[in-house]
Amino acid sequence: MPQFPNILLHAVPAFILLIIVEVVYAYHIQKELYHVKDTATSIVLGLGNLFTGILTKAIILLFFSWLYTYRSFTIPYTAWWAWVLLFFADDFSYYWFHRMAHTVRWFWASHVVHHSSEHYNLAAALRQTWTGNLTGSFIFWSRGCHW
Repeated sequence: MPQFPNILLHAVPAFILLIIVEVVYAYHIQKELYHVKDTATSIVLGLGNLFTGILTKAIILLFFSWLYTYRSFTIPYTAWWAWVLLFFADDFSYYWFHRMAHTVRWFWASHVVHHSSEHYNLAAALRQTWTGNLTGSFIFWSRGCHW
């Protein structure tokens, strides 16, 4: 299997830069998009998600490894059509996860933190749950692994 680049090495600095640009732009047009407490809460929630994810994703990795061991077939990653198929399969999985996160109380209890900011800005995207992996949200992606 090939080594794919770690996109987070580029995405995180770009995201921080975009937040800074947004803060400067909001200040320039005199629009209050950012408040210190709200932004600090978003950052703490994002970091908490990162740290709780380290623990819970190890267990999820074992689960997906088990599914991979007992898979029915393998989709070749070198085929162009595989990337198209998997793009739509992942989007389909995300759609159902996100729909259930808004309609099923069990998932909403974990997902609501993402919608708790009073300000719609880039930093609000950092508001991620600390309990998402514990609620079983990864199950929405498991069906595709067992094909």
